[in-house]
Amino acid sequence: MLPWPSITAAFRVRIRLESVGNKTNRTPSQRETPASVKKPTANQPTGTNHLTPVWRFSIFDQAGPYGRCAITEEHAWSDILPKLQNFESMTWGQIEQAEKQNHSVLVKDLCSVATKRLEQLSLDDLDQLFRFRLSGKQRLWGIREANHFKILWWDPEHEVCPSSKK
Repeated sequence: MLPWPSITAAFRVRIRLESVGNKTNRTPSQRETPASVKKPTANQPTGTNHLTPVWRFSIFDQAGPYGRCAITEEHAWSDILPKLQNFESMTWGQIEQAEKQNHSVLVKDLCSVATKRLEQLSLDDLDQLFRFRLSGKQRLWGIREANHFKILWWDPEHEVCPSSKK
């Protein structure tokens, strides 16, 4: 008697064993070798010079000599607002390229009235302020934090940090 119930069953077992054996001898293939170094899909700039400014009025001086009392309606609509709108179309990097016009100024270089006002506003811990030159004498002073500009003072007569040039 055969160990197998039938020759057909033995033949099926043999075919299964051969097909399994053939599969184990196969080696995988690749169409192309993957890159060993990953490349970023977008450059993430460091810093904020690629961003446009955002205006904040939360610390605008309401009572000081360079605050609300220094701004007339004419200044607000004809001098300040159009310049701010223009700066909104620029990045901080572009704004700071005009270094002689828009730049940071050390607090120690400000006039005594301005430094005393910073003390009264509890902002005397600042090392520097940023200023925008809007026209010949007109300046807008504030604090730059990342891409936010916190507007502090309107200086229509260039008194906050007068130039030593005459």
